[in-house]
Amino acid sequence: MSIKCKITYVLYVNLRLFMETVGERIKQRRRQLKMTQKDIAERVGISASAVTQWESDNTGLSAESLLKLSSVLSCNPKWLMFGVGLPEDDIEIKTSIYKPIPIISWVQAGEWTETYCESDPGNYKYIDTNLKLSDKAFALIVKGQSMTTYNGELSIPEGAVVIVEPDYGYLDDINGKIVIAQQKGSDEATIKKLIIDGPNKYLAPLNPQFNPIQINGDCVIAGKVKQVIINLD
Repeated sequence: MSIKCKITYVLYVNLRLFMETVGERIKQRRRQLKMTQKDIAERVGISASAVTQWESDNTGLSAESLLKLSSVLSCNPKWLMFGVGLPEDDIEIKTSIYKPIPIISWVQAGEWTETYCESDPGNYKYIDTNLKLSDKAFALIVKGQSMTTYNGELSIPEGAVVIVEPDYGYLDDINGKIVIAQQKGSDEATIKKLIIDGPNKYLAPLNPQFNPIQINGDCVIAGKVKQVIINLD
């Protein structure tokens, strides 16, 4: 390497040392958007401690995380990674932000509203939705055939993902709606249609081959199903 090349290389390296790091750009953009580390964690689908590690430059970004984080921060991935250009160069600012929703188990669903604050966001897989939902919203993967129909009407087949809103209002507001419920003594929640007929309440399947379940005792309505997502293979 010639002396000129060596000098140019040294100057380049030294200049890079004084430029912003990836972590500093993440922090800068986050603060511009008035977002907390928890906000970033929930939208990307990681723990808040992972965001701290990014902003401290202790952990690098994978390609997948870079794209997700760039979307959440509404910035150009090249700017975020290399400091090239301006944050909003060559990007389209979304008018609606997709919200990642944690996919939880049917065992967790009945007590989710009490336990979600203590849960680690990094422990879950996430699915995106553009619905306006509370921070307590969750998703479930449907099991069984009780909500499957073959008559052209609403059908929620096994394997579909349902997006659930725990803040559903009053019980009368969800009469006739699809809900997630858990009866006392049951280990898991279930998905059914809530039917209120005078003093009687039922959890009704959509599949006529299954029988309605009468609510006779304590029953927790964990939330109202707001969206059904079905992937076609």
